[in-house]
Amino acid sequence: MNPLNHKESILVHGYFVYSCDICGTVVNMYLQKGLEDKVEFNKTGKHKPVPFVIRCPMCKNLSMRHILWGVGNSDEYEPLPDGESFFLNDDQYDCGVPVHPQDIMSFEENRERRRHHMNYEQYKASKYKRPRKGDMY
Repeated sequence: MNPLNHKESILVHGYFVYSCDICGTVVNMYLQKGLEDKVEFNKTGKHKPVPFVIRCPMCKNLSMRHILWGVGNSDEYEPLPDGESFFLNDDQYDCGVPVHPQDIMSFEENRERRRHHMNYEQYKASKYKRPRKGDMY
Protein backbone atom coordinates (compact mmCIF):
# COMPACT_ATOMS: atom_id res chain seq x y z
CA MET A 1 0.00 0.00 0.00
CA ASN A 2 1.34 3.42 -0.97
CA PRO A 3 1.06 5.72 2.07
CA LEU A 4 0.89 8.76 -0.21
CA ASN A 5 -2.49 7.51 -1.44
CA HIS A 6 -3.66 6.64 2.09
CA LYS A 7 -2.63 9.65 4.16
CA GLU A 8 -4.64 8.51 7.19
CA SER A 9 -2.34 5.50 7.50
CA ILE A 10 0.82 7.61 7.96
CA LEU A 11 1.86 7.33 11.59
CA VAL A 12 4.48 9.77 12.84
CA HIS A 13 6.37 10.42 16.04
CA GLY A 14 7.86 13.84 16.62
CA TYR A 15 9.57 15.99 14.00
CA PHE A 16 12.79 17.71 13.01
CA VAL A 17 12.87 21.41 12.09
CA TYR A 18 14.61 22.28 8.80
CA SER A 19 15.57 25.75 7.57
CA CYS A 20 16.60 26.87 4.08
CA ASP A 21 19.91 28.74 3.96
CA ILE A 22 18.87 30.57 0.77
CA CYS A 23 15.21 31.65 1.10
CA GLY A 24 14.75 31.24 4.87
CA THR A 25 11.79 28.83 4.69
CA VAL A 26 11.33 26.81 7.89
CA VAL A 27 9.55 23.44 7.77
CA ASN A 28 8.61 20.88 10.42
CA MET A 29 9.48 17.46 8.97
CA TYR A 30 7.51 14.77 10.80
CA LEU A 31 9.10 11.35 11.18
CA GLN A 32 7.19 8.32 9.92
CA LYS A 33 7.28 5.24 12.10
CA GLY A 34 10.65 3.51 11.82
CA LEU A 35 12.71 6.66 11.11
CA GLU A 36 14.94 7.99 13.90
CA ASP A 37 12.69 5.79 16.00
CA LYS A 38 13.97 4.78 19.43
CA VAL A 39 10.97 2.47 20.03
CA GLU A 40 11.75 0.48 16.86
CA PHE A 41 15.48 0.63 17.66
CA ASN A 42 14.86 -0.91 21.09
CA LYS A 43 12.81 -3.71 19.45
CA THR A 44 14.99 -4.49 16.42
CA GLY A 45 18.35 -2.86 17.08
CA LYS A 46 18.14 -1.13 13.70
CA HIS A 47 18.32 2.61 13.15
CA LYS A 48 17.11 4.30 9.94
CA PRO A 49 18.17 7.96 9.75
CA VAL A 50 16.84 10.98 7.86
CA PRO A 51 19.01 13.27 5.69
CA PHE A 52 20.88 16.23 7.16
CA VAL A 53 20.15 18.33 4.05
CA ILE A 54 17.03 18.24 1.83
CA ARG A 55 15.62 20.19 -1.11
CA CYS A 56 13.62 23.29 -0.13
CA PRO A 57 9.94 23.05 -1.16
CA MET A 58 9.85 26.79 -1.91
CA CYS A 59 13.07 27.70 -3.78
CA LYS A 60 13.89 24.10 -4.86
CA ASN A 61 17.56 24.44 -3.86
CA LEU A 62 19.33 21.66 -1.99
CA SER A 63 19.89 24.04 0.90
CA MET A 64 17.50 23.06 3.70
CA ARG A 65 19.32 21.68 6.73
CA HIS A 66 18.02 20.52 10.06
CA ILE A 67 18.37 23.07 12.84
CA LEU A 68 16.43 21.34 15.62
CA TRP A 69 15.69 17.67 16.16
CA GLY A 70 13.88 15.45 18.59
CA VAL A 71 10.83 17.73 18.89
CA GLY A 72 7.57 16.18 20.06
CA ASN A 73 6.77 12.87 21.68
CA SER A 74 8.94 10.22 20.07
CA ASP A 75 7.57 7.31 22.13
CA GLU A 76 4.02 7.36 20.73
CA TYR A 77 2.73 7.25 17.18
CA GLU A 78 0.08 9.69 15.95
CA PRO A 79 -1.52 10.33 12.54
CA LEU A 80 0.27 12.88 10.38
CA PRO A 81 -1.28 16.35 10.93
CA ASP A 82 -3.02 17.79 7.84
CA GLY A 83 -0.83 19.76 5.46
CA GLU A 84 2.47 18.86 7.12
CA SER A 85 5.69 17.67 5.52
CA PHE A 86 7.18 14.35 6.60
CA PHE A 87 9.88 11.79 5.96
CA LEU A 88 8.56 8.68 4.25
CA ASN A 89 9.96 5.35 5.44
CA ASP A 90 10.46 3.64 2.08
CA ASP A 91 12.11 0.20 2.03
CA GLN A 92 13.90 1.08 -1.22
CA TYR A 93 16.02 3.75 0.51
CA ASP A 94 18.55 3.68 3.35
CA CYS A 95 17.17 6.87 4.89
CA GLY A 96 13.89 8.79 5.09
CA VAL A 97 12.50 10.37 1.90
CA PRO A 98 11.23 13.97 2.26
CA VAL A 99 7.60 14.49 1.20
CA HIS A 100 5.94 17.91 1.17
CA PRO A 101 2.17 18.65 0.92
CA GLN A 102 2.45 19.69 -2.73
CA ASP A 103 3.91 16.23 -3.47
CA ILE A 104 0.68 14.55 -2.35
CA MET A 105 -1.73 16.91 -4.09
CA SER A 106 -4.51 14.93 -5.70
CA PHE A 107 -4.47 14.26 -9.41
CA GLU A 108 -7.49 16.52 -9.96
CA GLU A 109 -5.95 19.41 -8.03
CA ASN A 110 -2.68 19.04 -9.89
CA ARG A 111 -4.43 18.92 -13.29
CA GLU A 112 -6.48 22.03 -12.42
CA ARG A 113 -3.37 23.88 -11.21
CA ARG A 114 -1.48 23.08 -14.41
CA ARG A 115 -4.46 24.03 -16.58
CA HIS A 116 -4.33 27.54 -15.12
CA HIS A 117 -0.51 27.77 -15.23
CA MET A 118 -0.18 28.39 -11.50
CA ASN A 119 2.43 27.29 -9.03
CA TYR A 120 1.29 25.53 -5.87
CA GLU A 121 1.11 28.67 -3.69
CA GLN A 122 -0.90 30.62 -6.28
CA TYR A 123 -3.27 27.69 -6.65
CA LYS A 124 -3.95 27.39 -2.91
CA ALA A 125 -4.40 31.18 -2.59
CA SER A 126 -6.93 31.17 -5.43
CA LYS A 127 -9.21 28.84 -3.42
CA TYR A 128 -9.62 26.64 -6.48
CA LYS A 129 -11.02 29.43 -8.63
CA ARG A 130 -9.78 30.30 -12.08
CA PRO A 131 -7.31 33.20 -11.76
CA ARG A 132 -7.78 36.47 -13.53
CA LYS A 133 -5.51 37.16 -16.50
CA GLY A 134 -3.17 39.37 -14.46
CA ASP A 135 -2.70 36.64 -11.82
CA MET A 136 -0.93 34.26 -14.17
CA TYR A 137 2.83 34.36 -14.44
